[in-house]
Amino acid sequence: MVLSVMHRTIKLTIAYEGSEYVGWQWQPNGRSIQGQLEDSFRRIEGAPVTIIGAGRTDAGVHAKSQVISFTTMSNNQISTYISGTNHFLPDDISIKNVYEVNMDFDPRRMALSR
Repeated sequence: MVLSVMHRTIKLTIAYEGSEYVGWQWQPNGRSIQGQLEDSFRRIEGAPVTIIGAGRTDAGVHAKSQVISFTTMSNNQISTYISGTNHFLPDDISIKNVYEVNMDFDPRRMALSR
């Protein structure tokens, strides 16, 4: 029996205190918000994860409700992406909300404000 694995898009709302980071986007010269998140999701998924953010921030900038998303083929429960990911994240980054959304969701194009 072959099980069908479907792609899923996961939308998350995150908050962070950016004082200790080089900014949102991964950079080779220091810790980034994107890098910390992708590392945490990789630990949950067991494979590399690439996230898309609604926007980027510069070094030292904070966010209260930034929307990000990624696609996955895992069957993880939605609650895993809050509890599991927050477990692996440093204290200055947190997952606030998680939803499964349509595959065409794009946090950049669908952002209402920045």
